[in-house]
Amino acid sequence: MIPLPLSHIFFYAVLTITACFVFLLGVRNPFWVLCIMVLFLPLESLYQLSPVFTITKALGIFLFLVWLLHILLQKEKIYYTKHITIAIGFLLYMSLSIIWAFYQQIAPIITLLMLTTFLFLVPQIVDTKEKLEVVLIFYLLGVLIGSIFCVSWLLTNPGRRVEAIVDAGHLPAMFSLAIFYTLLKGVYSHKRRSSFPWLILSSGIVFIAISSGTRGSIFAFALSGLFLFIMLFSTRRFAPVVFLGISIIISWLTIINYLPPSLLKRFSEEGVSRGIEMRKEVWKIGLFQIMEHPIIGVGIGNSALLAREYYSVALFKYGIPINFHLSPWNPPSPQFPSMIRDIHNVYLTAFAEGGIIAFALLLWLILSLVKSLLSAINKTSPGFPCWRLGVTIGAFFFFVLTTGLSEPCLMSKYFWFSFSLIIAFERIVGRTDVVNS
Repeated sequence: MIPLPLSHIFFYAVLTITACFVFLLGVRNPFWVLCIMVLFLPLESLYQLSPVFTITKALGIFLFLVWLLHILLQKEKIYYTKHITIAIGFLLYMSLSIIWAFYQQIAPIITLLMLTTFLFLVPQIVDTKEKLEVVLIFYLLGVLIGSIFCVSWLLTNPGRRVEAIVDAGHLPAMFSLAIFYTLLKGVYSHKRRSSFPWLILSSGIVFIAISSGTRGSIFAFALSGLFLFIMLFSTRRFAPVVFLGISIIISWLTIINYLPPSLLKRFSEEGVSRGIEMRKEVWKIGLFQIMEHPIIGVGIGNSALLAREYYSVALFKYGIPINFHLSPWNPPSPQFPSMIRDIHNVYLTAFAEGGIIAFALLLWLILSLVKSLLSAINKTSPGFPCWRLGVTIGAFFFFVLTTGLSEPCLMSKYFWFSFSLIIAFERIVGRTDVVNS
């Protein structure tokens, strides 16, 4: 038996001590484990940090274990609402669809289990306004780390999109929470001189999000911006609206002056029209899957894997051609001999893979969350910190929902993170001592 080098022994000893320390910290207060997990969330979009996926999964399992142990030791009550019931019902039903799926995969089931745990734990642990603020700060730190990678790439590769190092389709949505958080920090800063650093930081993150070249982000920014304007106008104060306008102007000037012409072309009328045509073609695949299997769907993860088969169905059974040459397809693999194409629409994906039941559950969940969000915001005093947190989460929520119209983010953590933040915010507002704080 070859003895380990002293350096390896030292490394494993430090690793063991660190793991024990984090475990003890997590049992005592699982909140800090959640914060570390939230820090890694925005970094999942960077290909250079692919191990982050493994880290967040490990942290998710670890967080659930320490939270469960914490609950047993402290004998605390579990917070539960109808939103959690509907969400878990949707995720469990989607998991059951593996029974009738043509391609039966275990990976989507593991992902759904992780999403269910994540959605359930955030409202359990984030039960005060201060904790919610800290969670958003950790998320902002994660976005800033990711932004450094993106800026480095843009400086060394002028004129190119950041899609070479990030999942460009998801980047704007993942960064949007940090954008709205810093924006409202600047708009409602007590000292006007300190507003501009926050507004400039927000505009910088907007620039990085737009540099992804994701055309759907323009519509998402427009809808979330409309929500922000409505909320700020409701305060009946002129200054916040002016500062919001200043931030939009700064962002616009930054984009016009520094975004490469090749990227600006993607957001032109011609570029947007081409993007819509591409989406319309892949949406047809989802619609034909729904027509063929309206009740139970094609099974979890199968909408993309069966795309080529339904291209043939559309052509030979319904006489409607699908121009899949408008958009690249993933090449065949030994495991999946057919060509693969995501539907690029959360709501069509849910309907196609889980049928009418899954679609109804998802729609019910979203509508109930919208109602609860607006009700919770109305219970707070306009302009106060708790109100600003609610508006920030609301803008993020509407941005993610809009992104879901053109991106395949049903199995993404940030999609469900936006839901869990609303549930946590509703719980916090339910405490009368924070409504006017």
